[in-house]
Amino acid sequence: LRQRTAGSDVAAGESVTQAIERQATRVKDVENHLWTELRGAATDLPVPLTELKRAAQEIRLQQERLLPTQRNAKLLKLAQDIDESPPQLLWQRVDEMRREFGAGLSKGELLSGVSPMQSERLYSAALSDMERAAARSDVPGLGQVYRQVRQFGAQARALFKDSEIARVMEADAEDVVKMLAGGPSVIARAKEAILGSGRLGLAMPSTEARESWNLFRRHIMENIFERATDKSAKGFVIEPLSGVRLERLLKELGDDSLKELLTDVERKALSNILTVTKAVRLGERAGAASYTSATAQAVSVQALMAAPGAIVGSAVGLGAPTGGLLSLLFLPVPVAKILTSET
Repeated sequence: LRQRTAGSDVAAGESVTQAIERQATRVKDVENHLWTELRGAATDLPVPLTELKRAAQEIRLQQERLLPTQRNAKLLKLAQDIDESPPQLLWQRVDEMRREFGAGLSKGELLSGVSPMQSERLYSAALSDMERAAARSDVPGLGQVYRQVRQFGAQARALFKDSEIARVMEADAEDVVKMLAGGPSVIARAKEAILGSGRLGLAMPSTEARESWNLFRRHIMENIFERATDKSAKGFVIEPLSGVRLERLLKELGDDSLKELLTDVERKALSNILTVTKAVRLGERAGAASYTSATAQAVSVQALMAAPGAIVGSAVGLGAPTGGLLSLLFLPVPVAKILTSET
């Protein structure tokens, strides 16, 4: 079991990470396309360099106050060039500068020669100047389009760079699911990053994305079912689920997290599974012979365990899974898989 669990930790983590990477690439491609369209509409628009020159002058002054051996030559030259440039440039040139500053943010100081903090400062200044120019432009709707592009980028960064999603991308595969199961808000962001963001207009998940999402939530439920096994029960080849433990573990996970993980139909099925596990345990105690008693209660339990799959599926609201209740109810892995399968 330990080997299987360890293996599934890695498999689930790798699947989730790959799904997030695909969505992040998809979002970046859309953002680049939006900027390209915006650049086409505003190519000849003059952009006064108010904020960009102010930022460059401050950086230049800071660098010139340092000893020559302490200065960042590349940063100082960049600040000087901006400070000494014309008071306004065409949109296309300012947009090129914006992309250069953005590349510095992603590459870091070792590759770009400019610290991410200074790149961010120049990047933000360029955006401010572009926003002001777009708002004052005679091009119909340009200001609104610019704000929409900026909002798209801000939401994308909030999801993929400023949340735990970014940390997950650097984590070991076996830790990924655990990191993303840290509460309803974290699970909601994981869902958005895997399946696609409705806020970004990209909530049309691929088959691969759905499979990764199902594996992620299945892994969480599987872990809960495994922890809910009743090691004190007698007379079973496989340890059965304890309704009491299952109920406690589901409460620890929380209703809000369950709402993010499971559909309404799946939550109803889970409630029914919980009811049946508690009823079976009560029947075992009433029979007082570990499911081997010939009492009426034990006979009823035995009949329930042997129920055909269609009856069991109907009872928990999951259709008609194969096998009797024993195969559905007392095996954590199958019940987690059935519960989180869309078909």
